[in-house]
Amino acid sequence: MDTTAEPIKLVIWDMDQTFWKGVISEEPVLLVEEHIQVLKELAHRGIMNSICSLNSFKQVKDMLEDHGLWHYFVFPEINWNPKGKLIKKIIAGCKLRPQSVLFIDDEPSHLHEARFENPGIRICTPDRIRTLPNLPELQGSPDPELKQLEKFKILEKSAKSLGTSGSSNVQFLKDSRICVDIMKDCLPHQERIFEMMYKTAQLNFTKNRISRDELLLLIEDASVDTGCIHVRDRFGDYGITGFYALKDNRLLHYFFSCRIMNFGVEQWLYHHLGTPEIQIAGGVAATLTSPAPPTWIMHVSLSDPEPAQSGGIRCLIKGGCDLEQVQHYLNFYRSFDWETEYWYLNENSDQLRNDHTEYIVQAPVYTEEQLDWLTRTFPFFDGGMLRTSMFEDRYDVVIYSVLLDYKAAVYRPKRYPEITLAFGSHYLPLTDESNFDLVIERTFIELDHSTLRTAKEELEFTGPLSAGKLVENLAWIRGKLPEKTVLILVNGSEVPIWDRAETDMHIHHAAMNAALRSFTEKQANTYLVDVGRILTSPQDHTDSVTHYTRKAYKQIAEAIVEIIEEKFGMDASLDSKDKREMKLMEMMMSEYVPSQYF
Repeated sequence: MDTTAEPIKLVIWDMDQTFWKGVISEEPVLLVEEHIQVLKELAHRGIMNSICSLNSFKQVKDMLEDHGLWHYFVFPEINWNPKGKLIKKIIAGCKLRPQSVLFIDDEPSHLHEARFENPGIRICTPDRIRTLPNLPELQGSPDPELKQLEKFKILEKSAKSLGTSGSSNVQFLKDSRICVDIMKDCLPHQERIFEMMYKTAQLNFTKNRISRDELLLLIEDASVDTGCIHVRDRFGDYGITGFYALKDNRLLHYFFSCRIMNFGVEQWLYHHLGTPEIQIAGGVAATLTSPAPPTWIMHVSLSDPEPAQSGGIRCLIKGGCDLEQVQHYLNFYRSFDWETEYWYLNENSDQLRNDHTEYIVQAPVYTEEQLDWLTRTFPFFDGGMLRTSMFEDRYDVVIYSVLLDYKAAVYRPKRYPEITLAFGSHYLPLTDESNFDLVIERTFIELDHSTLRTAKEELEFTGPLSAGKLVENLAWIRGKLPEKTVLILVNGSEVPIWDRAETDMHIHHAAMNAALRSFTEKQANTYLVDVGRILTSPQDHTDSVTHYTRKAYKQIAEAIVEIIEEKFGMDASLDSKDKREMKLMEMMMSEYVPSQYF
């Protein structure tokens, strides 16, 4: 392993023939007790651990969960994509620099690939694992309660929500409800401030590092305005993550933990302090030159109750742009804890739709060979998009829109006819070359004629999903959900809206809606928000049968809340403040007319 004075903050583990002996996809593997102890020791020193493994995500997770080890890892990347790029994704998720990361693997080619894609990363072979706790750069700081791991778990949850929300980053930040407290009594937090001063590089604007004694004198100096920054959002509490020292309108110290990178806290605080003079030293991964402070940050006191805490009803929202817009209204109902699954974001930052019932139902039966071929061949497929948390026992309610089932074209790969793919519009099949230009125009990922010709050659178009198959898939989903979980389905509009490519879509919607109504009437703990009966005229829509007005999205949100209220015997009515905020949001937001269709 390379030697350097810079502390290591993250260790990324390969699994096969590294963390354990054997190859899990081929044989039973043997866990190495010494490696387990190193993993736990690093965690108790505040050093994070992650996974980069070419494997089945489920197999690896199940193995580690069986031995009580899964929770020690953050931002795991377990799939069949190139390791160099996976490692880059892990490092970005943890908001670290490659120089602060160690990668362990038994394959020299993977170690070289990691270095090529992540210049500065440290590398190590499995034979050195037992010596790691003795290295000076892996001493960390005592963390017997694993508080650092807890902070990174919050960061991971936040990143996952952004990746599945489908919202813009600004909207995601607004939805995150970021709260900042400026704590003037810094003495109790002196050690944390000192630790950040020396560990923080990317968000240390002044890089003016002093001794503990000098820091104590600084905090006690009445002529210096000092403050430590406490940050929390709807995902959790990040703790003390920043510090400033201001004298004569000049910042002597100004630094933040990388855990809150891209939150905009450093910009918000700089404006809050009156944009004082600052001498920025070296490279910094943020700017203070924005003309106005971020509007998504709230200034609170820790004595205030935390905003928007769960009222005990945990709800997962899964679907496409229809529910994404409905969520803006649902967020005002603070009696519920809303979580979302809208899109899957692949390593190229392409947003892939993963809410079709065929993907949910088929996820357990895809083979590794099929996943590998599909991912390499089609840019609109990635094995990671098959993951969902909708079947977890922690949700009281799952709200699921089946609108993609109404719209998408269904294909069978000619070499794997036992599985299906869902993509685009069934009015524009990829097997017809005359559709290529319009498909490229309307898709949300980068496609070209060459890629579409491959799809034409490799796929058999089977039409849209049938009403019978939709009901069959939903019955499977209902059966897999915990019996106690309330399932609320959201269907599509039946209003005729002209579209140059998708004529008479409303007729298909009406047939699917009829099947869905019959299904929900017969299923226990299953309810329908019947958009087909809520929206009655073209004035309820914007540019297509699947895109609605603000009033329509609000009506759908109210119908969802009404079902939950009735089911759980509660009153979630908005107070006057929330009603005013909702009205203000409606006034500020223009009608949602997406530029992309698939």
